[in-house]
Amino acid sequence: MTEFIIAAGDGLTAHRFADYQIPAVRREDLPCESFLPGHHMHWIHWNHARATSQRPVTRVRLDAFRVGLVLDLGDRLDWRHHDPVRLARVLETVPGAVVAFPDLHALKVGNHWFNCATETSGWEPCCLIDPPLVEPV
Repeated sequence: MTEFIIAAGDGLTAHRFADYQIPAVRREDLPCESFLPGHHMHWIHWNHARATSQRPVTRVRLDAFRVGLVLDLGDRLDWRHHDPVRLARVLETVPGAVVAFPDLHALKVGNHWFNCATETSGWEPCCLIDPPLVEPV
């Protein structure tokens, strides 16, 4: 099972997702239409990613847009994703393995796919708003 943590605002303390109250965000409320790394997953990217080597993820740490992954052999990946609320909800509620496809910066949680950005992809958030505040209940 993958350990899942959302970092607190100070970056030093971590809590489980269930300890937070995050307002609902509907997909249609998101202004992003980008398929660049770190944004939406395009079907062509998905098709290529699922055909590449995959690595089980043992730990996921979300801190705003940052997605820290620890893979099965201890390797670490530092990725970004534009919708941390959706990613957090899927990690917390969807049963199934968490798998990374490092060659194509893709993350799969159950049947949900995420197009992530690597440290070198030049990723920027899709909008000029701050990520949702995550406050302890």
